[in-house]
Amino acid sequence: MFSHLKCGLLAFCLALFGQTAWAQVNETVYAHVRGWTVVTATEYGNFQGCGMSRGNGAFDIILGIDNAGNWNIGFPSSTREGGRVNVDMDIDRMSDVVTLQAKVGFAFGLTSPDWVGAIASGRHMSVLMEGRRHDISLNGTTAAIHKVEECAGRYVRVASIARNNRAAAPKAPQQRAVAPVERDVARMGSGCPAYGSLRSPNVQDWGEVNFTNRTDRALNIAWLDYQGDNVDMGGILPGETLSLNSNAGHMFIAKDFSGSCIGGVWTLGVGQNQFDIYQ
Repeated sequence: MFSHLKCGLLAFCLALFGQTAWAQVNETVYAHVRGWTVVTATEYGNFQGCGMSRGNGAFDIILGIDNAGNWNIGFPSSTREGGRVNVDMDIDRMSDVVTLQAKVGFAFGLTSPDWVGAIASGRHMSVLMEGRRHDISLNGTTAAIHKVEECAGRYVRVASIARNNRAAAPKAPQQRAVAPVERDVARMGSGCPAYGSLRSPNVQDWGEVNFTNRTDRALNIAWLDYQGDNVDMGGILPGETLSLNSNAGHMFIAKDFSGSCIGGVWTLGVGQNQFDIYQ
């Protein structure tokens, strides 16, 4: 077991599948991405789910996909075992009150792809439960949620969140306000491939990559996913390096604030990759 996850993701697995003993559920780290750890949970060799947590000991959100392909959400809870917990959640313009069930020190329940999409695209989440309000940073959730989808997609059919939170590919240039590039991953400028024209292959050969920004401007790294959509993986300032766990054959682009692609399309090879992005 991984002790820093045991109080979070393993509890998540136990709660989801009705287990009462820690020893019955095993977890394996699938990926570390943007400060989040994604694990695969099995019971006697059978897939039970994939989940993500920061494991930092603070009040935080846990997300995962169970063995039926459903998204689940969880928060630390002091409510007695089996009790009901009302949770008021707010992200940007979305707000909802849900009832979760307390188990092994957490409150868990099903959530919708709409909410997962909001978590992926949001910056902060406000949670009111058990008489206290908590503010949760959502930094890195886009990349971590993608990894949970990738992890669970090896075993079950997963409801896509793409239609809920990712911008649609523009069919023609439109006059509109320029949003920050990290919130506008669909915008493709000069040097970029046509939106949706390239798709990463769905393979399982391991690959790691370091993107180092050698330019004089901030850049955003986007993964071209299995459907050709752009998935924001994070920003890097001049001189910084962004490290990602991925798979060989996966394709990435680096875009500046104007949406222009710098360096073309970056394709991972097997093992460790180092990409230096120059002007």
